[in-house]
Amino acid sequence: IENNVDQLYFWNYNYNFAYGYFVIGEFENAQKYIVKLLNRPVLKNRKDYFIATQVLNLFIHFDLGNFEHLSYQIKNSKQTIKRQEYYFGFEKTALEFISKLYKIDENEKQALLQEYKEKFEKLKQRPWEIDAFEKFNILWWIKQKLGSIGNPKVVK
Repeated sequence: IENNVDQLYFWNYNYNFAYGYFVIGEFENAQKYIVKLLNRPVLKNRKDYFIATQVLNLFIHFDLGNFEHLSYQIKNSKQTIKRQEYYFGFEKTALEFISKLYKIDENEKQALLQEYKEKFEKLKQRPWEIDAFEKFNILWWIKQKLGSIGNPKVVK
C-alpha cells in the first residue's frame, strides 16, 4: 500500500502508524516509521505532520531511554521547527518539557509531570493549538506517566 500512496498522504500514513505503535508501547516499530518521515523532503502542505514527527520522535527517544541521543535531538528539533516557522505554544512547551523531563531524577518526575499537565490543559483551550493536540495527545501521555510512577517498565 505504501508504495502506491502519493506524497500528500505519505506523511499521514506513516505518521499514523508511528503514533499507533507509540501509543501501544512498541517504540522500536514507531521509530521505524518516524525515520522514514525524517528522511523525506518536507511538503509545504504537510508541514503539520513534519512538526508532529519532530515532537513524537523526541518522546519515542525518551521512552526508549535514549537520553544521550535525546539532548542532541532536542536541539536539532528546536532549530528545525523554528526554521519551518511553526514554533507555537504546543511545540515550545513540548520541547521545554522533554528537555527537563529526561534530566531529573525519579523523585522529581511526578511534580514536573503535574506542572506540565496543567500547562498543556491551558494550551488545549486555545483553538489554534487544536491541530497539535490531535496529532499528539500529550495529555494522555502525561496521565499515563503519572499513573505509572514507580513502575520501572513504563517510566524510565
